[in-house]
Amino acid sequence: MKKISRRSFLAVCGAMAATAALTACGGSSASTAGTAASGSTAGSAASGEVFELKLSTTQTDTSMIYQGLQAAADKVAEDTDGHVKVTIYPSSQLGGEEDMIDQALQGMGIAVLTDAGRLSSYVNDIGIMNMAYIVDNYEDGMKLMATDTFKGWDADLANNGIQTKSIDGCEVQYTSAVSSKIYEVCEYVSKTEHINLFNMVICGQAWFDKLPAEYQEVMKKDFNDCAYNNAQDIIAAQADMEKTLTDNGMTIVEVDKDIFREAVKPAYEKLGWTELREQLYKEAGVEA
Repeated sequence: MKKISRRSFLAVCGAMAATAALTACGGSSASTAGTAASGSTAGSAASGEVFELKLSTTQTDTSMIYQGLQAAADKVAEDTDGHVKVTIYPSSQLGGEEDMIDQALQGMGIAVLTDAGRLSSYVNDIGIMNMAYIVDNYEDGMKLMATDTFKGWDADLANNGIQTKSIDGCEVQYTSAVSSKIYEVCEYVSKTEHINLFNMVICGQAWFDKLPAEYQEVMKKDFNDCAYNNAQDIIAAQADMEKTLTDNGMTIVEVDKDIFREAVKPAYEKLGWTELREQLYKEAGVEA
């Protein structure tokens, strides 16, 4: 084992094939993010008001995902003539992810890059998107998120271990592994590729409803477009990121993924998601 000198991660890493960021605005009102709520207090673009949003992420400012978020923030500023200002706060500078989600859903000018696992505390079934081997690639994941079932979850949303040696391993995708220099504390990658990590940017409905309608559309379009482009960049960079890890001394262990697939099947049954998985596959036209 190399000397632990930097971060709270440990020895065996599970590598993910790809990551993506998606936009989904949640909140406490009954409307979905796609339209302003009834009785909305949205202003007019002509008023010249500046709307500020603080976007929190656990990613470091050197990660590819952070770069995608910054690209979206820059595009929003350009397309609204500076009237919507999104500031990215990397490395959880604003606080823990759960706290940020709570603040966002309360309608504060906070957004957070999060995932289905975190959001399952609010809408249980969305957690299936973080289940092992739910999909094998990014495109199939996009198909699942285009289903009526997933859109229903979006609507529902709207209404230090290593240094103490208390853990033996961690789960991480290559984007985070490289930007956090995980090779300083880890020697091996067990390449299970069990999760395509689909992240989502959420903000409170109350804040979103304050935006003029045209700015709402700009926010959704620019974040979705930049998320898709960023995902393609990340997918294309997988080999280079893996090389960075091996060049810094890590060993990539290729595992028999069929064994892992069989091992995780009972988890779907225990969580009551076997039928839900089949329903998603059917709606999306994805093969099991």
